[in-house]
Amino acid sequence: MPNLTIQQTSFTYDFINQMIGYHITIVMLLLYLSFFLRIPKFVQRMSFKLSTAFVMVTLCVPFYVRLILQVIMPIIQWEAKSFGRPVLAVVIIASLALFPVVLLPSGPPMWLTGIVFGYGFGFLIIMAGVTVGMSIPYWIGLLFRDRLNVMFLSSISS
Repeated sequence: MPNLTIQQTSFTYDFINQMIGYHITIVMLLLYLSFFLRIPKFVQRMSFKLSTAFVMVTLCVPFYVRLILQVIMPIIQWEAKSFGRPVLAVVIIASLALFPVVLLPSGPPMWLTGIVFGYGFGFLIIMAGVTVGMSIPYWIGLLFRDRLNVMFLSSISS
């Protein structure tokens, strides 16, 4: 039985990732080509929608993962090291409330809450932050409701 080193294992993973990338490229190419071939319109529309969604997912997921690993996780580690438990609870509630408003994932603060405070207090802190986080977009929409309705109705009537 051969002895696998870390370098050989990473080479194997790189090769597997390349092969998956080639298969993804072939699938995307076939889906886009099916749009231009003589096939029924509903199949063309469906294949174009699927291939566009596939392309968007393959482009957005690596960005999202990089955002979490390089931006959000260092902030979470800094929060855990810098603040005491009462102040950390307030900071986590604020981050759980504000992250969804600016379209950032609120999962990492939830992980930190569970790790630091445990199940019982962590659940209460998460519920408080998520409740406020769901209310803020509603209040923002309520403030601009009339303006949005006027803009929407004027664009329809034009």
